[in-house]
Amino acid sequence: MYHALVSILLLWAVVLFAKPNAPVSPSEFKERVKLRLQQDFGTQVELNITNLSSRESVPDNAVISNVHPIPPLGLVSFDWMWTENEVVKKVPATASVRGFAQVAVAKTQIKHQEPLSAQNVKFQKVEVTHHRNTGFYLDWDAVSGLRAMGFITPGTVIGSNNAASPKAVAAGQMVDLIYQKGNLRITGRVKALDGGNLYQWIRVQNPRSMKVFQVKVSGTGEVTTR
Repeated sequence: MYHALVSILLLWAVVLFAKPNAPVSPSEFKERVKLRLQQDFGTQVELNITNLSSRESVPDNAVISNVHPIPPLGLVSFDWMWTENEVVKKVPATASVRGFAQVAVAKTQIKHQEPLSAQNVKFQKVEVTHHRNTGFYLDWDAVSGLRAMGFITPGTVIGSNNAASPKAVAAGQMVDLIYQKGNLRITGRVKALDGGNLYQWIRVQNPRSMKVFQVKVSGTGEVTTR
């Protein structure tokens, strides 16, 4: 009887004092969000996270999923997810995320179609939060071979909106038009009205007849009728 009473008391103690999964503290919440979002950038981008918010507290076994947008900069939304009593639970959350990194910026004014090099580009630590859509370059390998698309003023972050790899054919360029059938090969000169990369179709104009027609880019400075 005594042992049975002790067992019952111990069981009640476990029920009364055992704690469920403890909610994440604000500091741990912030650190876990930072560690998860850092995976999308590596160590080259420094993240600053503020204004963390969720509809309710979450247990310490919760994981982060459904992060949006990608890359996670600006106002970022995500879900905390965990399993409780074999039921998957989900709590929406948001955070304000700012990013800072050493990225390629214009050192001098760069002219349209000017190659990017150490003479006109430098790496400088800036906030990249507002460059989420246009992107940014973190090393020279990514910048090498790019040309300016339009004029770039000093201090401007280099991204997909103002730099690109040179096209095989540039708009306004005089190119070779190749017609080949069997052993017969005829070459003429036409003016490209569009820029294009290999195997893209572009418009060209015969400088004599002024006729405009479609051709396919077959090489650097070269197009074909098929």
